[in-house]
Amino acid sequence: MTRDVRTTHGEHLRNPQVAAEYLNLALQEDDSGIVLMALLNIAEAQEEGIEGLVACFPNHNKRIKKYE
Repeated sequence: MTRDVRTTHGEHLRNPQVAAEYLNLALQEDDSGIVLMALLNIAEAQEEGIEGLVACFPNHNKRIKKYE
């Protein structure tokens, strides 16, 4: 059985520790395009997409409201 690389990649990026390490490696490149691609890949890997990614950070609303 042949596995799709994107599917396998996404399965790994659902793990918060793997996603954090992946993002940290992207941040070390000091290239906004690489960072944005990493964020996109992590978001796409979540079952609920961007909404699923945002749900991982329950305190984000407090920070946003602070600046409104």
